[in-house]
Amino acid sequence: MSLVEVSVSVLILGMLAGMSLPQLSTRRTEAREAAVVANLQMIQEAKLRWAYDLGKSGSDVPSIVDLVPMYLMDWPGEPAGRVYSAEAVGSQATFEGIPLDRLTDRIQRKDELADFQL
Repeated sequence: MSLVEVSVSVLILGMLAGMSLPQLSTRRTEAREAAVVANLQMIQEAKLRWAYDLGKSGSDVPSIVDLVPMYLMDWPGEPAGRVYSAEAVGSQATFEGIPLDRLTDRIQRKDELADFQL
């Protein structure tokens, strides 16, 4: 194999890597956005189980201590250490003030979470 052949092979591999790196970054962001939704769904379900078990009303707000470890193994802190909130039983759990129902649609989720650089 000559030096020219090796150079061409390296050039082709470099071009392929250059095309795939932006895709990896996009996929990582999409995975983190999906993790936010999954975490909110877990919080929402835990909150509803807590309310049912203890006979709470729609205006009662569980604390982290109320939900962990009985209804959640641990309180979610990722991605990027952002803040999740359970909110009142009659409302949706939130991520940085954005309720779960505004994050279920993938396109709307992308717009809502664009500023957080997940």
